[in-house]
Amino acid sequence: MPTTRGWSLPRRGFLLGASAFAGLFGGEAGAAPLKAPRRRELTVGFAIARTDVRPVAQLTTFEIAIELESPAEAVRIGFANVVPDAYGLQGVAVAEASAGQPWLARPGSAWRYLGFGGTAAPALRAPQPVTVPGNRVAAAGVPNVPAVLWSDWLPYRTTPGVRPLMLFRVLVPAQQLSQTLVGWPERSQDPLPSFPPRIRLARELPGDFVTDLQPPPPVGSKAGYAPLFAVQYRSAVPGVQIVVDGDSHPSQWNTFAQLAAMQLSTPASPIAVWNVAWGGGSSRLFWPIMEMAIDVARPSISVIEGWTANDGPKPEAWEHYVQLVQQTAEHTRRVGGVPIVFTAMPRNLFATPLLPQWQQYNRDLARRVPGALIFDLDQVVEDPAQPGDWRPGFSNDKIHPNLAANVAMVPAFDRILQPLL
Repeated sequence: MPTTRGWSLPRRGFLLGASAFAGLFGGEAGAAPLKAPRRRELTVGFAIARTDVRPVAQLTTFEIAIELESPAEAVRIGFANVVPDAYGLQGVAVAEASAGQPWLARPGSAWRYLGFGGTAAPALRAPQPVTVPGNRVAAAGVPNVPAVLWSDWLPYRTTPGVRPLMLFRVLVPAQQLSQTLVGWPERSQDPLPSFPPRIRLARELPGDFVTDLQPPPPVGSKAGYAPLFAVQYRSAVPGVQIVVDGDSHPSQWNTFAQLAAMQLSTPASPIAVWNVAWGGGSSRLFWPIMEMAIDVARPSISVIEGWTANDGPKPEAWEHYVQLVQQTAEHTRRVGGVPIVFTAMPRNLFATPLLPQWQQYNRDLARRVPGALIFDLDQVVEDPAQPGDWRPGFSNDKIHPNLAANVAMVPAFDRILQPLL
């Protein structure tokens, strides 16, 4: 079986040639190839839809070490709130971390405090307390439109030529705390050794390691949540920003778009991915965050799920959903980005009344979302003997893709992604 860039390439892999580009974008074959715009500001984001509210019993330091895709010149951090009640933080410190000991600052790296004055303030000598405001939109009953508080941009030059590991310490007093960081890819035993985890540390420690920047103990309680929404950095070199949206199908850390980006990203030509997909609810829950992420990250590329079963099987649900896809594709184009819409994934539909409807949805996507690239992933993962079902070994529950399915999709998606870079 042929391989592409180290991946096993299925024989029915999806191909996108020059004529397909011309048809989708109204140009002619042989025209200048479409390119995704390069961004200086890249974003590492975390899904907000499953924000939890949990008690913090005592003064606690949260530590989060995040590997950026390229050397940085400045950094800022965002905190989010989807509930009406405000929460308070006593300060945030940041340093470039040691690769082998992510809870320690890299030798020669200076700790700096993040400010929240809304200006390019001078370097702070002490942590600045801040209140993350309550969410008035959430209080009015509209779900999943978080209020976001951004820090000021902090000039911070990291080690040239390598992916820097940035260590953030957030000091949280005792309170009910609105938290995020769900589904983040912190993995102690990585099933794909060629893809190192981008989050190396997420833990909480009793006490104050922000005012007093002493080295904490190497072992602490693993933080399943943390008061964090997104980290944005000014890259030393321009890169490609991808934002992914949808329901539970693309919500895993190892979704095909993330794997393809990690495969292609280098410190000299970085690709950052912000996956805001969320399962367990209708598009009313998972769509608003995508629109906000486009405004925040100005993606070079948006990867948009073309159909969800969570809105129901009726034709009117499809009509409503495809309008959202159209709006997001247009929103992406307005910020200069390229929308990629992927077809509905298999869903144990063989020999069911829904199969013809599902097939028609996929056939209609290119017509209904003009100006978007269409990734027909079913050419790779659908069982040819049982249309509407996953190929054997590609789903653990006959609904969602597993790691093997996402790995199999990468070469096909790579054929769309690479020409844009």
